[in-house]
Amino acid sequence: THTCHCGDTYVDDYVDATGHTFNSPEYDWNENATQVEIYRICVNCPLEEDEMVDRNSLEIIKEPDCTNSGSATYTTTEFSTNLEINIEVPALGHNWKDATCTDAKTCKTCGETEGEPNGHSMSDATCTAPKTCSVCGATEGESLGHSYIYEVTTQPTDTEEGLVTLTCSRNNEHIKTAVLPSLNDADYTHGEDVYEDCELGGTRAYTYNTLIENIEISFEIDLDSKEHDWEDATCTSSKTCNTCGKVEGEALGHKYTYDYVNGRKSCLRCENEESLEKSNISLPGSFNSWNTNTKFYKTSYSNWVRIDLNITSANSYTFKIVENSTWYGNNGTIEYNTLLTSAVGWTFYSDAGNCTLKANIAVYSFYYNASSHTLVIVEQGKLSLVGNF
Repeated sequence: THTCHCGDTYVDDYVDATGHTFNSPEYDWNENATQVEIYRICVNCPLEEDEMVDRNSLEIIKEPDCTNSGSATYTTTEFSTNLEINIEVPALGHNWKDATCTDAKTCKTCGETEGEPNGHSMSDATCTAPKTCSVCGATEGESLGHSYIYEVTTQPTDTEEGLVTLTCSRNNEHIKTAVLPSLNDADYTHGEDVYEDCELGGTRAYTYNTLIENIEISFEIDLDSKEHDWEDATCTSSKTCNTCGKVEGEALGHKYTYDYVNGRKSCLRCENEESLEKSNISLPGSFNSWNTNTKFYKTSYSNWVRIDLNITSANSYTFKIVENSTWYGNNGTIEYNTLLTSAVGWTFYSDAGNCTLKANIAVYSFYYNASSHTLVIVEQGKLSLVGNF
């Protein structure tokens, strides 16, 4: 019994402890699922029982895989009462291996893939290496090989060797040199000497027929100046050097003699021969059976035409002159030469009759002026006409 200073009294009343009542055990996995914490809490007080258990201590009923959870059991050893607990073991999750040039991202555990391969990052092929991936080193195709261009850096001579330098056109750091033999080596061929001007010297092209790096080496050497080899001027060509083609002066031009009997002109300097150009004026008469196709030939003198007739029988011949279908005549008789009777020739008229020529056996030249209708006749060998017809 207890007494208060105020006089009240009371007696202790004892109640038995109720004991702990725990909820069902729960568990939490750590972040990397290597340990699980199992715990339970008293519903009547804050007391908590827990136990940290390594994954390896669980009794695995079903193994988890990368995407599916497993199951296990465990009997607690640190609780006030040993309990067997069923535990869900979390899925392992994929253990990814990064994608490569040829393989997609791949799980090391189950082989599942994700995405696409990265593909190669190929560098261009070079002279010495094929296309090569800068990531994995894989190669594709073949190296390009060298593609050399050459320069004859020291020209060979008849007695001295030369030098050729070869540089790769794909990479100018790749350079090599080779010796060229002297020019009298049997493997050389050469072209003709070329002179653009003998006075300035010329060139001769050589080819070395033994391939160097699969290349045929060609080059030119310089030649000393020399005297011109002149070919005399001709009717159609100037004085010309046979070696370099240089010309000097002018062509001589043709120097013709004229055959007005046969209608030809021939050069005295060369063999050139040409037909004389016919006019539209004809000379029909008894000496040619009045053939109007016997045409005068044009001359270098304005309005003058000419034809020569070879008279083979001494006789008197009648004739007229035809211009553009108009017949012109003169009623007189010309004895051998018109110059004997008229210094300017005989005039022909469209209303006149036949003209008569008294002729010897000779060649007669007929000169006719189409403007004044004047005819001049000359017996060759007897008289000559002033001027060159």
